[in-house]
Amino acid sequence: MQKKNILISAPTINEISFLTNKAKFCNDFHIIEKSNTSFYILVSGISSAITSFSLGKIFQKIKFDEAYQFGIAGSFNKKLAIGETVKIYSDTFADISFSNKKTPINKSNFEDFKNQPFSNGMLVPKTNFFENIKLSKANAITVNSVTTTKTQKEKWLKLYNPDIETMEGAAFYYCCMKENIPCVQIRTISNFVSDKKKDWEPKKAIGSLKTFVLNNFSI
Repeated sequence: MQKKNILISAPTINEISFLTNKAKFCNDFHIIEKSNTSFYILVSGISSAITSFSLGKIFQKIKFDEAYQFGIAGSFNKKLAIGETVKIYSDTFADISFSNKKTPINKSNFEDFKNQPFSNGMLVPKTNFFENIKLSKANAITVNSVTTTKTQKEKWLKLYNPDIETMEGAAFYYCCMKENIPCVQIRTISNFVSDKKKDWEPKKAIGSLKTFVLNNFSI
């Protein structure tokens, strides 16, 4: 029986060190070998551009059966507690726009954002194992700059009504869905959007993420 290849991606080493620490480094990859599965651990880098390059490079070399992105996130939704872990039901590139009209490009008539893998400008993974993960669903936006002002926060809420924001999620979904790889993005809340950085709790979030992953994945 052929082994499954599963990709686990995270933007930074801090978010995934609990897996890289027990992985073997071989041919540019951190790998955890199990009897029927090879887990490839990828630190993709921060931002959509760097994440897209990292994923494109690994997809050229390895065919994956499933892909997961783990990491922390900022929340627009006060009902999501710091340290709470959610699965991302939909994502989009929020801040790609036409400067003259401030029209989000995913709401424009450009074919790239109307055709698959987009659905009405959104990236919505449709996989059976997504539904089997016992977490609350959240809608996300992906931005190039972390939202730090009330004005920007209100803009995103008006345009997309998101629960969370990240800097890599939509890139992960786009790359995986273009390659027809079943994918799920799992994020743990580290802060509320527009809060001062001193109020962020990344260590608490990463601790909660670690607990969820190790309790729910046979890695």
